[in-house]
Amino acid sequence: MTEELTTRFSELVRRELGASEVLIADVSDPETEGAIVVALSDGRRIEARFDAPVPDADSLTRRLEILVRAFESVLLEDAPVAKKRAPVAVSLHDELRALAMRCAAVDAIVIDAHSPVIWASATKGTTVEVDHDPDTTMPEEAQAMLRLVRDSHRGALFALGKTDAEAFSVVPVDLDEWEPGPAANEAKLALATRAVEHVRHLPQMPTLHRGGHLAQSGQEEDFYWVARGFAGIYVLVLVFDASPTEPAAEPGAEPPAQIRVERALRDALPRIERLVLALPPLEPDPVPAGAVAFRRRRRG
Repeated sequence: MTEELTTRFSELVRRELGASEVLIADVSDPETEGAIVVALSDGRRIEARFDAPVPDADSLTRRLEILVRAFESVLLEDAPVAKKRAPVAVSLHDELRALAMRCAAVDAIVIDAHSPVIWASATKGTTVEVDHDPDTTMPEEAQAMLRLVRDSHRGALFALGKTDAEAFSVVPVDLDEWEPGPAANEAKLALATRAVEHVRHLPQMPTLHRGGHLAQSGQEEDFYWVARGFAGIYVLVLVFDASPTEPAAEPGAEPPAQIRVERALRDALPRIERLVLALPPLEPDPVPAGAVAFRRRRRG
């Protein structure tokens, strides 16, 4: 019966949106260029593909969102069971690690605009205390927005009783067991911590949840950072131990580092956004277990 309903859903989407193909894609599958995409609460996504560019992608996305939410319980029940899916948090870590390595970055980090929490990092996960001083207290308005954004993507998951925390948790890793990675030493971890602090104090941060836009970069004496906002309240931060600026490439040569970084961000950010929104809902206070939080420096 579930397979029949899934088939009916696909036929309905093709008819209502004029799509040539409708499929359920895994979080690790590359996104089809030009497809209309809506994420499921288990991290997978619905892709509606078209034979030609669509004139009004935003309108089609809203229509697909309505159809997906109406059928989501069926689509979740139809998830394949033969292949064990990696926990969402692990997939997110792997995606950030791949992005950091592709960009030759010290770290790739996901934060939100209103709390001291590091939601994910390319480095191996461990829990570090965070100062809960007035500067890092999440405002009541931001708490409400955070709950609204995160819960809106997983309402069906709770309705189905799928609340197994083990499926999403990251097991803290002892510092002695870290594998070599983009930021596997204390000096580079310190750079990442400082970069996050710089980004948290950008004037655009308080306006993100009201539709603000963030696409900034900055150069300090010993590190360089690039920040991109997404999904209303989240920010992806890339940290470099030097500016990724290089001389212009000769014709046919490899593009300069800045161009590579921008291309890597455009490619990875949609997947990172889907994975972040598929994380389980967490109360912002206290710091969630399994999340990584860097201690912020006290200002004198």
